[in-house]
Amino acid sequence: MESFSQAGMADITMLLLIFFLLTSNFIIQNGLPVNVPKAEAGTPTDSEQYLTVIVTENNEIFVNQVQIREEDLVGTLNANKGDLQKVVIRADEKARHGVVTAVMSAAASLDLRVAIATEQPEEDTSSGN
Repeated sequence: MESFSQAGMADITMLLLIFFLLTSNFIIQNGLPVNVPKAEAGTPTDSEQYLTVIVTENNEIFVNQVQIREEDLVGTLNANKGDLQKVVIRADEKARHGVVTAVMSAAASLDLRVAIATEQPEEDTSSGN
C-alpha cells in the first residue's frame, strides 16, 4: 500500500487560506468619522445582524459606505436589507434632526426596527482632592 506525503496538502490548504483572506471584503463600521452623541441609558446592541446607516455632520447619508440622496432612502434600504430586521443609525451629534427623522421614517416604512447608536460618557476617574 502506497502512502503520500501530507506536506503537499498542508501547502494547498495554506495557499487557499491566503487566497480567501486576500480576496475577502472586510466590513468596517467606523469607515466614516462620526461623533455619535453620548447617552447614559441604553442597552448594547446584541450580536444580531443589522444594516448601518450613517448620517455625517454635513447631513450626508451613507448606506453600506455608499453615499445616497435622501429621496433614495426607501429604495436603497429595501435593496440592502435582505433578511435583516434592524437598522442602526450612526448619526453625528451635529447632524440635522430632520435628516435622522427621514432615515427613521424610511426604515419604519419597511417594517425595520430602528436603533440609534450612542456612546457612553467617559466617567471621571480623577479623585476630588
